[in-house]
Amino acid sequence: MHAVFGLVESSIEQSYQQMSGREADIAHLIRQHRGIFDAIEAYDPQAGMKALDAHLTFIRGNVN
Repeated sequence: MHAVFGLVESSIEQSYQQMSGREADIAHLIRQHRGIFDAIEAYDPQAGMKALDAHLTFIRGNVN
């Protein structure tokens, strides 16, 4: 599990580096992360899947 965490952490760090200077996109990412967290906290798997799907779609379209 620790290895998976390291990969995710590295990926997030690289994404933020690529978005350096793009404050609106970074703010959007933070809102998306909050939406994912809120869905998990609320034990709402449908909302979580929807939030994660929107987030991954955004990442695929905006990060190399």
